[in-house]
Amino acid sequence: MLILQLGEPLPDTDGSRPAVAAIGNFDGVHLGHRLLLQQVVAAARQAGRTSLAITFWPNPRAVLRPEHWQGYLTTEAERTALLAALGIDAQLCLPFTEAFSTLSPGEFVDQLATAIPLAELWVGEDFRFGHRRSGDVALLRTLAEPRGITIRLITRHGAPTGAISSSAIREQVRAGQVEEAAGLLGRPYRLGGSVVSGDQRG
Repeated sequence: MLILQLGEPLPDTDGSRPAVAAIGNFDGVHLGHRLLLQQVVAAARQAGRTSLAITFWPNPRAVLRPEHWQGYLTTEAERTALLAALGIDAQLCLPFTEAFSTLSPGEFVDQLATAIPLAELWVGEDFRFGHRRSGDVALLRTLAEPRGITIRLITRHGAPTGAISSSAIREQVRAGQVEEAAGLLGRPYRLGGSVVSGDQRG
């Protein structure tokens, strides 16, 4: 999978083959994310286009509400590997800063449209964007479609306990409910770290 920085073009793209993209934090790349991203990959392949995941790092909540931030389910590298395993062709990671958070909905869409040619943008039904999350899906469609970008909406994937979200999975992990978290992730939860020497009392 190709990793793009802001301003870098898609390979072999002159604007005539715009991408089919999904946008989100995709922390954990859980079952709901996978449902969305698999449809993006299928739509891109059917149209002969590049499938693209537009992500953010750091997570907006870690920047704007650090006192309430519960931590990541996946590192940036782990998230990239999980996206690649789903068949996504390229990832554009937008650096999220306090300055970025002040962009109006219109400025946000302008930056996206300028950054990379898009044919379709797939979002969840609760997608919010722009300063103070002031933009919703209806406004996104109003702003994007005059720029030739079709907005595709996907309903949030549910589970017996309710809608799947990264926040809910974080709470389960923090509560030690790792089996429940694995059911929503679609795989066992993993925690990475370095092996270090202890006090050698064993």
